[in-house]
Amino acid sequence: MPLTIPFNLNRRIFISTMYTNNHKIYLKKSNGVFLTLMVLMDLIGLSSFAQNKLSPDQAIAEGLKNNYSIRISAANAEIASTNVSPGQAGFLPQINLNLAEGNSLNNTKQNLSSGFIVDKKNVGSNNINSGISLNWTLFDGMKMFASYEKLKELEKLEQLKLKAEIESSIYAILLNYYETVKSKQMLKVLESSLKISMERIQIEETKFASGSSSKIDLLQAKLDANENRSQVFKVHNQLESQKIKLNQLLGRGSEIQFDVIDSIVPYDSIISLESIKSTYEQNNKSILIADKNTRISHLSLQEIKADRYPRIGFNANYNFSRTENQAGFILLNQNLGFNSGFTLSFNLFDGYKLNRTIQSSHLRIKASMLATEMSKSMVETEILTAFKALETQKALFNLEKDNFSMALENVRASMERYKVGNISAFQLKDAQRTYEGAYSRYINASFDVKEAELSLLKAGGKIIQ
Repeated sequence: MPLTIPFNLNRRIFISTMYTNNHKIYLKKSNGVFLTLMVLMDLIGLSSFAQNKLSPDQAIAEGLKNNYSIRISAANAEIASTNVSPGQAGFLPQINLNLAEGNSLNNTKQNLSSGFIVDKKNVGSNNINSGISLNWTLFDGMKMFASYEKLKELEKLEQLKLKAEIESSIYAILLNYYETVKSKQMLKVLESSLKISMERIQIEETKFASGSSSKIDLLQAKLDANENRSQVFKVHNQLESQKIKLNQLLGRGSEIQFDVIDSIVPYDSIISLESIKSTYEQNNKSILIADKNTRISHLSLQEIKADRYPRIGFNANYNFSRTENQAGFILLNQNLGFNSGFTLSFNLFDGYKLNRTIQSSHLRIKASMLATEMSKSMVETEILTAFKALETQKALFNLEKDNFSMALENVRASMERYKVGNISAFQLKDAQRTYEGAYSRYINASFDVKEAELSLLKAGGKIIQ
Protein backbone atom coordinates (compact mmCIF):
# COMPACT_ATOMS: atom_id res chain seq x y z
CA MET A 1 0.00 0.00 0.00
CA PRO A 2 1.26 3.52 -0.68
CA LEU A 3 2.71 5.22 2.35
CA THR A 4 0.76 8.36 3.41
CA ILE A 5 3.00 11.12 4.70
CA PRO A 6 1.60 12.65 7.89
CA PHE A 7 0.90 16.36 8.22
CA ASN A 8 0.42 16.53 4.42
CA LEU A 9 4.13 17.29 4.14
CA ASN A 10 5.69 18.22 0.83
CA ARG A 11 9.41 18.82 1.20
CA ARG A 12 9.76 21.94 -0.89
CA ILE A 13 6.46 23.50 0.20
CA PHE A 14 7.15 22.80 3.85
CA ILE A 15 10.64 24.30 3.92
CA SER A 16 9.67 27.39 1.95
CA THR A 17 6.62 27.97 4.16
CA MET A 18 8.64 27.45 7.31
CA TYR A 19 11.17 30.00 6.10
CA THR A 20 8.48 32.61 5.35
CA ASN A 21 6.30 32.13 8.42
CA ASN A 22 9.15 32.17 10.89
CA HIS A 23 11.36 34.77 9.26
CA LYS A 24 10.35 37.68 11.50
CA ILE A 25 9.90 35.58 14.62
CA TYR A 26 13.01 33.42 14.59
CA LEU A 27 15.54 34.03 11.86
CA LYS A 28 16.33 37.59 12.95
CA LYS A 29 17.35 36.19 16.31
CA SER A 30 19.42 33.38 14.79
CA ASN A 31 23.07 33.25 13.90
CA GLY A 32 24.39 33.05 10.33
CA VAL A 33 24.91 29.28 10.50
CA PHE A 34 21.23 28.57 11.01
CA LEU A 35 20.27 31.00 8.25
CA THR A 36 22.70 29.29 5.87
CA LEU A 37 21.28 25.88 6.77
CA MET A 38 17.75 27.07 6.13
CA VAL A 39 18.68 28.50 2.72
CA LEU A 40 20.51 25.29 1.79
CA MET A 41 17.51 23.20 2.80
CA ASP A 42 15.29 25.39 0.64
CA LEU A 43 17.62 24.93 -2.32
CA ILE A 44 17.68 21.16 -1.73
CA GLY A 45 13.90 21.14 -1.74
CA LEU A 46 13.74 23.13 -4.98
CA SER A 47 16.25 20.78 -6.62
CA SER A 48 14.31 17.68 -5.56
CA PHE A 49 11.07 19.17 -6.80
CA ALA A 50 12.55 19.76 -10.26
CA GLN A 51 13.97 16.26 -10.72
CA ASN A 52 12.48 13.74 -13.12
CA LYS A 53 10.90 10.74 -11.45
CA LEU A 54 12.44 7.37 -12.36
CA SER A 55 10.11 4.38 -12.08
CA PRO A 56 11.34 0.82 -11.31
CA ASP A 57 10.52 -0.28 -14.87
CA GLN A 58 12.45 2.64 -16.33
CA ALA A 59 15.42 1.84 -14.09
CA ILE A 60 15.38 -1.78 -15.28
CA ALA A 61 15.13 -0.77 -18.95
CA GLU A 62 18.01 1.69 -18.68
CA GLY A 63 20.15 -0.67 -16.64
CA LEU A 64 19.72 -3.55 -19.08
CA LYS A 65 20.57 -1.27 -21.99
CA ASN A 66 23.80 0.05 -20.46
CA ASN A 67 25.04 -2.76 -18.21
CA TYR A 68 28.53 -3.87 -19.29
CA SER A 69 28.21 -7.43 -17.97
CA ILE A 70 25.01 -7.94 -19.97
CA ARG A 71 26.59 -6.55 -23.12
CA ILE A 72 29.57 -8.90 -22.72
CA SER A 73 27.25 -11.89 -22.16
CA ALA A 74 25.19 -10.87 -25.20
CA ALA A 75 28.35 -10.77 -27.33
CA ASN A 76 29.34 -14.25 -26.12
CA ALA A 77 25.85 -15.53 -26.92
CA GLU A 78 26.09 -14.07 -30.42
CA ILE A 79 29.48 -15.75 -30.95
CA ALA A 80 28.06 -19.11 -29.86
CA SER A 81 25.08 -18.65 -32.20
CA THR A 82 27.40 -17.84 -35.12
CA ASN A 83 29.37 -21.05 -34.49
CA VAL A 84 26.32 -23.27 -34.96
CA SER A 85 26.87 -24.41 -38.55
CA PRO A 86 27.52 -27.73 -40.35
CA GLY A 87 30.87 -26.42 -41.54
CA GLN A 88 32.02 -25.71 -37.99
CA ALA A 89 31.08 -29.27 -37.02
CA GLY A 90 33.05 -30.80 -39.91
CA PHE A 91 30.25 -31.87 -42.26
CA LEU A 92 31.42 -29.85 -45.26
CA PRO A 93 34.53 -30.36 -47.40
CA GLN A 94 37.58 -28.15 -47.35
CA ILE A 95 38.59 -26.63 -50.70
CA ASN A 96 41.94 -24.89 -51.14
CA LEU A 97 43.50 -22.97 -53.99
CA ASN A 98 47.29 -23.33 -54.13
CA LEU A 99 49.76 -21.33 -56.17
CA ALA A 100 53.55 -21.38 -55.92
CA GLU A 101 56.22 -19.89 -58.15
CA GLY A 102 59.96 -20.24 -57.72
CA ASN A 103 63.16 -19.20 -59.44
CA SER A 104 66.69 -20.49 -59.01
CA LEU A 105 70.17 -19.72 -60.34
CA ASN A 106 72.80 -22.52 -60.22
CA ASN A 107 76.11 -23.65 -61.65
CA THR A 108 75.25 -26.85 -63.53
CA LYS A 109 77.62 -29.71 -64.46
CA GLN A 110 76.18 -32.94 -65.93
CA ASN A 111 77.80 -36.00 -67.53
CA LEU A 112 75.11 -37.84 -69.47
CA SER A 113 75.23 -41.52 -70.49
CA SER A 114 75.30 -40.46 -74.09
CA GLY A 115 78.67 -38.89 -73.49
CA PHE A 116 77.24 -35.38 -73.64
CA ILE A 117 78.67 -33.06 -71.03
CA VAL A 118 76.87 -29.96 -69.67
CA ASP A 119 78.96 -27.45 -67.78
CA LYS A 120 77.39 -24.03 -67.36
CA LYS A 121 77.40 -21.33 -64.76
CA ASN A 122 74.49 -19.15 -63.59
CA VAL A 123 71.90 -21.42 -65.10
CA GLY A 124 68.37 -20.16 -64.40
CA SER A 125 65.29 -22.26 -63.82
CA ASN A 126 61.62 -21.37 -63.21
CA ASN A 127 58.99 -23.53 -61.52
CA ILE A 128 55.22 -22.87 -61.33
CA ASN A 129 52.75 -25.03 -59.39
CA SER A 130 49.04 -24.31 -58.98
CA GLY A 131 45.91 -26.28 -58.32
CA ILE A 132 42.65 -26.75 -56.50
CA SER A 133 42.40 -29.42 -53.81
CA LEU A 134 39.35 -30.86 -52.07
CA ASN A 135 39.43 -32.80 -48.81
CA TRP A 136 36.21 -34.20 -47.41
CA THR A 137 35.77 -36.36 -44.34
CA LEU A 138 33.05 -38.88 -45.14
CA PHE A 139 33.10 -40.81 -41.89
CA ASP A 140 34.71 -39.97 -38.55
CA GLY A 141 32.92 -42.28 -36.16
CA MET A 142 29.87 -39.95 -35.98
CA LYS A 143 32.04 -37.28 -34.37
CA MET A 144 30.71 -34.52 -36.62
CA PHE A 145 27.13 -35.23 -35.49
CA ALA A 146 28.15 -35.00 -31.83
CA SER A 147 30.08 -31.80 -32.55
CA TYR A 148 27.07 -30.21 -34.23
CA GLU A 149 24.82 -31.04 -31.29
CA LYS A 150 27.49 -29.73 -28.93
CA LEU A 151 27.57 -26.40 -30.79
CA LYS A 152 23.80 -26.13 -30.38
CA GLU A 153 24.06 -26.85 -26.66
CA LEU A 154 26.86 -24.30 -26.28
CA GLU A 155 24.60 -21.72 -27.90
CA LYS A 156 21.82 -22.56 -25.42
CA LEU A 157 24.34 -22.39 -22.57
CA GLU A 158 25.39 -18.87 -23.52
CA GLN A 159 21.74 -17.85 -23.82
CA LEU A 160 21.16 -19.15 -20.28
CA LYS A 161 24.20 -17.27 -19.02
CA LEU A 162 22.84 -14.13 -20.64
CA LYS A 163 19.46 -14.63 -18.96
CA ALA A 164 21.21 -15.28 -15.63
CA GLU A 165 23.18 -12.04 -16.02
CA ILE A 166 20.01 -10.14 -16.87
CA GLU A 167 18.24 -11.68 -13.89
CA SER A 168 21.07 -10.76 -11.52
CA SER A 169 21.16 -7.23 -12.91
CA ILE A 170 17.40 -6.79 -12.50
CA TYR A 171 17.63 -8.06 -8.92
CA ALA A 172 20.50 -5.69 -8.11
CA ILE A 173 18.78 -2.73 -9.81
CA LEU A 174 15.48 -3.28 -8.00
CA LEU A 175 17.18 -3.82 -4.65
CA ASN A 176 19.21 -0.63 -5.00
CA TYR A 177 16.19 1.24 -6.33
CA TYR A 178 14.07 0.32 -3.30
CA GLU A 179 16.97 1.14 -0.98
CA THR A 180 16.88 4.61 -2.55
CA VAL A 181 13.11 4.77 -1.97
CA LYS A 182 13.71 3.74 1.64
CA SER A 183 16.23 6.55 2.11
CA LYS A 184 13.75 9.00 0.58
CA GLN A 185 11.06 7.82 3.02
CA MET A 186 13.48 8.05 5.93
CA LEU A 187 14.14 11.63 4.92
CA LYS A 188 10.41 12.33 5.05
CA VAL A 189 10.25 10.80 8.53
CA LEU A 190 12.83 13.29 9.77
CA GLU A 191 11.26 16.17 7.88
CA SER A 192 7.87 15.48 9.45
CA SER A 193 9.55 15.24 12.86
CA LEU A 194 11.32 18.53 12.14
CA LYS A 195 7.96 20.12 11.45
CA ILE A 196 6.80 19.04 14.89
CA SER A 197 9.93 20.62 16.39
CA MET A 198 9.33 23.86 14.49
CA GLU A 199 5.73 24.02 15.70
CA ARG A 200 7.04 23.47 19.20
CA ILE A 201 9.43 26.43 18.76
CA GLN A 202 6.55 28.65 17.71
CA ILE A 203 4.55 27.62 20.78
CA GLU A 204 7.51 28.19 23.11
CA GLU A 205 8.22 31.59 21.55
CA THR A 206 4.61 32.61 22.10
CA LYS A 207 4.73 31.39 25.71
CA PHE A 208 8.06 33.13 26.34
CA ALA A 209 6.78 36.37 24.85
CA SER A 210 3.72 36.24 27.14
CA GLY A 211 5.85 35.36 30.18
CA SER A 212 4.22 31.97 30.77
CA SER A 213 7.39 30.00 29.96
CA SER A 214 11.10 30.29 30.65
CA LYS A 215 13.81 30.83 28.10
CA ILE A 216 15.21 27.40 28.98
CA ASP A 217 12.19 25.71 27.38
CA LEU A 218 12.62 27.82 24.26
CA LEU A 219 16.33 27.05 24.02
CA GLN A 220 15.65 23.34 24.51
CA ALA A 221 13.07 23.42 21.71
CA LYS A 222 15.61 25.07 19.41
CA LEU A 223 18.28 22.52 20.34
CA ASP A 224 15.90 19.67 19.60
CA ALA A 225 15.02 21.26 16.24
CA ASN A 226 18.69 21.63 15.37
CA GLU A 227 19.21 17.96 16.22
CA ASN A 228 16.37 17.05 13.84
CA ARG A 229 17.84 19.34 11.21
CA SER A 230 21.24 17.67 11.50
CA GLN A 231 19.63 14.27 11.01
CA VAL A 232 17.84 15.58 7.93
CA PHE A 233 21.13 16.59 6.35
CA LYS A 234 22.76 13.25 7.17
CA VAL A 235 19.94 11.25 5.64
CA HIS A 236 19.81 13.59 2.65
CA ASN A 237 23.51 12.91 2.05
CA GLN A 238 22.78 9.19 2.38
CA LEU A 239 20.02 9.52 -0.21
CA GLU A 240 22.32 11.33 -2.64
CA SER A 241 25.00 8.65 -2.18
CA GLN A 242 22.40 5.98 -2.85
CA LYS A 243 21.39 7.76 -6.07
CA ILE A 244 25.02 7.89 -7.21
CA LYS A 245 25.31 4.16 -6.58
CA LEU A 246 22.12 3.50 -8.54
CA ASN A 247 23.33 5.68 -11.42
CA GLN A 248 26.52 3.62 -11.58
CA LEU A 249 24.48 0.41 -11.61
CA LEU A 250 22.38 1.78 -14.46
CA GLY A 251 25.54 2.51 -16.44
CA ARG A 252 25.04 6.26 -16.65
CA GLY A 253 26.73 9.38 -15.30
CA SER A 254 26.81 9.64 -11.53
CA GLU A 255 25.89 13.34 -11.74
CA ILE A 256 22.47 12.68 -13.31
CA GLN A 257 19.70 13.89 -11.00
CA PHE A 258 16.45 11.97 -10.61
CA ASP A 259 13.69 11.19 -8.16
CA VAL A 260 12.14 7.86 -7.21
CA ILE A 261 8.64 6.77 -6.27
CA ASP A 262 7.33 7.80 -2.85
CA SER A 263 6.68 4.38 -1.30
CA ILE A 264 7.36 0.67 -1.57
CA VAL A 265 4.49 -1.62 -2.47
CA PRO A 266 5.26 -4.33 0.08
CA TYR A 267 4.55 -7.64 -1.61
CA ASP A 268 2.71 -9.52 -4.32
CA SER A 269 -0.06 -11.63 -2.80
CA ILE A 270 -0.06 -13.92 -5.87
CA ILE A 271 3.30 -15.49 -4.94
CA SER A 272 2.91 -18.93 -3.36
CA LEU A 273 5.45 -21.52 -2.24
CA GLU A 274 3.70 -24.22 -4.29
CA SER A 275 3.99 -22.26 -7.55
CA ILE A 276 7.66 -21.58 -6.91
CA LYS A 277 8.55 -25.16 -5.93
CA SER A 278 6.68 -26.71 -8.85
CA THR A 279 8.62 -24.80 -11.48
CA TYR A 280 11.99 -23.81 -10.00
CA GLU A 281 13.87 -26.66 -11.70
CA GLN A 282 12.62 -25.45 -15.09
CA ASN A 283 13.20 -21.74 -14.34
CA ASN A 284 16.23 -21.35 -12.08
CA LYS A 285 19.16 -20.37 -14.26
CA SER A 286 21.91 -21.90 -12.11
CA ILE A 287 20.18 -25.30 -12.28
CA LEU A 288 19.61 -24.99 -16.02
CA ILE A 289 23.25 -24.01 -16.59
CA ALA A 290 24.50 -26.95 -14.52
CA ASP A 291 22.20 -29.32 -16.41
CA LYS A 292 23.36 -27.90 -19.75
CA ASN A 293 27.00 -28.43 -18.76
CA THR A 294 26.19 -32.09 -18.07
CA ARG A 295 24.65 -32.43 -21.52
CA ILE A 296 27.75 -30.85 -23.10
CA SER A 297 29.99 -33.27 -21.18
CA HIS A 298 28.04 -36.21 -22.63
CA LEU A 299 28.50 -34.85 -26.15
CA SER A 300 32.22 -34.31 -25.53
CA LEU A 301 32.44 -37.99 -24.57
CA GLN A 302 30.79 -38.95 -27.88
CA GLU A 303 33.38 -36.87 -29.73
CA ILE A 304 36.21 -38.64 -27.94
CA LYS A 305 34.76 -42.13 -28.50
CA ALA A 306 34.59 -41.42 -32.23
CA ASP A 307 38.39 -41.80 -32.36
CA ARG A 308 37.92 -45.54 -31.82
CA TYR A 309 36.46 -45.84 -35.31
CA PRO A 310 38.24 -45.63 -38.67
CA ARG A 311 38.31 -42.32 -40.49
CA ILE A 312 37.37 -42.27 -44.17
CA GLY A 313 38.03 -39.31 -46.40
CA PHE A 314 37.85 -38.32 -50.03
CA ASN A 315 40.33 -36.04 -51.76
CA ALA A 316 40.53 -34.63 -55.26
CA ASN A 317 43.07 -32.35 -56.92
CA TYR A 318 43.26 -30.45 -60.20
CA ASN A 319 46.86 -29.31 -60.68
CA PHE A 320 49.02 -27.45 -63.11
CA SER A 321 52.83 -27.48 -63.01
CA ARG A 322 55.46 -26.03 -65.33
CA THR A 323 59.23 -26.15 -65.02
CA GLU A 324 61.67 -24.38 -67.35
CA ASN A 325 65.47 -24.97 -67.26
CA GLN A 326 68.16 -23.14 -69.23
CA ALA A 327 70.36 -26.22 -69.23
CA GLY A 328 70.06 -29.90 -68.57
CA PHE A 329 68.38 -32.95 -70.03
CA ILE A 330 64.85 -31.52 -69.66
CA LEU A 331 64.45 -27.90 -70.67
CA LEU A 332 60.64 -27.79 -70.26
CA ASN A 333 58.31 -29.95 -68.19
CA GLN A 334 54.58 -29.08 -68.02
CA ASN A 335 51.67 -31.06 -66.49
CA LEU A 336 47.92 -30.39 -66.25
CA GLY A 337 45.55 -32.96 -64.82
CA PHE A 338 43.08 -34.28 -62.27
CA ASN A 339 43.53 -36.91 -59.57
CA SER A 340 41.31 -38.21 -56.79
CA GLY A 341 41.15 -40.96 -54.23
CA PHE A 342 39.97 -42.20 -50.86
CA THR A 343 41.87 -42.37 -47.60
CA LEU A 344 41.34 -44.58 -44.60
CA SER A 345 43.09 -44.16 -41.27
CA PHE A 346 42.63 -46.30 -38.19
CA ASN A 347 44.60 -45.94 -35.00
CA LEU A 348 45.62 -49.39 -33.78
CA PHE A 349 47.50 -48.41 -30.63
CA ASP A 350 48.22 -45.05 -28.96
CA GLY A 351 49.64 -46.12 -25.64
CA TYR A 352 46.15 -46.23 -24.05
CA LYS A 353 45.85 -42.45 -24.34
CA LEU A 354 42.32 -42.67 -25.73
CA ASN A 355 41.19 -44.97 -22.91
CA ARG A 356 42.48 -42.56 -20.29
CA THR A 357 40.81 -39.63 -22.07
CA ILE A 358 37.49 -41.49 -22.11
CA GLN A 359 37.86 -42.37 -18.43
CA SER A 360 38.52 -38.71 -17.58
CA SER A 361 35.46 -37.70 -19.61
CA HIS A 362 33.29 -40.11 -17.61
CA LEU A 363 34.57 -38.52 -14.40
CA ARG A 364 33.75 -35.04 -15.74
CA ILE A 365 30.20 -36.20 -16.49
CA LYS A 366 29.87 -37.54 -12.97
CA ALA A 367 31.15 -34.25 -11.54
CA SER A 368 28.68 -32.31 -13.72
CA MET A 369 25.78 -34.43 -12.51
CA LEU A 370 26.85 -33.87 -8.89
CA ALA A 371 27.06 -30.13 -9.57
CA THR A 372 23.49 -30.20 -10.89
CA GLU A 373 22.21 -32.02 -7.82
CA MET A 374 24.11 -29.65 -5.53
CA SER A 375 22.64 -26.67 -7.38
CA LYS A 376 19.12 -28.07 -6.98
CA SER A 377 19.67 -28.61 -3.25
CA MET A 378 21.07 -25.12 -2.74
CA VAL A 379 18.24 -23.50 -4.69
CA GLU A 380 15.60 -25.46 -2.80
CA THR A 381 17.15 -24.33 0.49
CA GLU A 382 17.29 -20.75 -0.82
CA ILE A 383 13.61 -20.89 -1.80
CA LEU A 384 12.48 -22.21 1.58
CA THR A 385 14.63 -19.68 3.42
CA ALA A 386 13.36 -16.79 1.30
CA PHE A 387 9.74 -17.89 1.65
CA LYS A 388 9.97 -18.17 5.45
CA ALA A 389 11.67 -14.78 5.55
CA LEU A 390 8.88 -13.36 3.40
CA GLU A 391 6.18 -14.74 5.68
CA THR A 392 7.99 -13.39 8.76
CA GLN A 393 8.50 -9.98 7.17
CA LYS A 394 4.84 -9.83 6.15
CA ALA A 395 3.80 -10.36 9.78
CA LEU A 396 6.28 -7.72 10.96
CA PHE A 397 5.10 -5.33 8.27
CA ASN A 398 1.47 -5.63 9.37
CA LEU A 399 2.54 -5.15 13.00
CA GLU A 400 4.65 -2.08 12.24
CA LYS A 401 1.85 -0.71 10.08
CA ASP A 402 -0.49 -0.78 13.09
CA ASN A 403 2.23 0.64 15.35
CA PHE A 404 2.80 3.49 12.92
CA SER A 405 -0.91 4.33 12.82
CA MET A 406 -1.07 4.42 16.62
CA ALA A 407 2.15 6.43 16.91
CA LEU A 408 0.85 8.94 14.37
CA GLU A 409 -2.42 9.33 16.23
CA ASN A 410 -0.52 9.63 19.51
CA VAL A 411 1.87 12.36 18.31
CA ARG A 412 -1.00 14.37 16.83
CA ALA A 413 -2.97 14.15 20.07
CA SER A 414 0.15 14.99 22.07
CA MET A 415 0.74 18.10 19.95
CA GLU A 416 -2.82 19.29 20.55
CA ARG A 417 -2.48 18.71 24.30
CA TYR A 418 0.91 20.43 24.31
CA LYS A 419 -0.59 23.51 22.65
CA VAL A 420 -3.06 23.92 25.52
CA GLY A 421 -0.48 23.07 28.18
CA ASN A 422 -1.85 19.67 29.24
CA ILE A 423 1.51 17.88 28.75
CA SER A 424 5.13 18.91 29.12
CA ALA A 425 7.73 19.37 26.39
CA PHE A 426 9.43 16.16 27.53
CA GLN A 427 6.21 14.20 27.06
CA LEU A 428 5.78 15.68 23.58
CA LYS A 429 9.37 14.86 22.73
CA ASP A 430 8.84 11.28 23.94
CA ALA A 431 5.78 10.96 21.70
CA GLN A 432 7.76 12.46 18.84
CA ARG A 433 10.58 9.94 19.26
CA THR A 434 8.08 7.09 19.46
CA TYR A 435 6.56 8.34 16.22
CA GLU A 436 10.00 8.54 14.53
CA GLY A 437 10.85 5.00 15.62
CA ALA A 438 7.49 3.56 14.52
CA TYR A 439 7.66 5.34 11.18
CA SER A 440 11.25 4.15 10.58
CA ARG A 441 10.41 0.56 11.49
CA TYR A 442 7.39 0.70 9.18
CA ILE A 443 9.60 1.82 6.28
CA ASN A 444 12.26 -0.80 7.06
CA ALA A 445 9.59 -3.49 7.27
CA SER A 446 8.19 -2.57 3.83
CA PHE A 447 11.71 -2.74 2.37
CA ASP A 448 12.48 -6.06 4.09
CA VAL A 449 9.30 -7.56 2.64
CA LYS A 450 10.26 -6.37 -0.83
CA GLU A 451 13.80 -7.73 -0.45
CA ALA A 452 12.47 -11.15 0.65
CA GLU A 453 10.02 -11.14 -2.25
CA LEU A 454 12.77 -10.37 -4.78
CA SER A 455 15.00 -13.08 -3.29
CA LEU A 456 12.18 -15.62 -3.58
CA LEU A 457 11.45 -14.64 -7.18
CA LYS A 458 15.14 -14.84 -8.09
CA ALA A 459 15.56 -18.26 -6.50
CA GLY A 460 12.47 -19.51 -8.30
CA GLY A 461 13.63 -18.07 -11.62
CA LYS A 462 10.54 -15.86 -11.77
CA ILE A 463 12.16 -12.44 -12.19
CA ILE A 464 12.37 -13.09 -15.93
CA GLN A 465 10.97 -16.02 -17.89
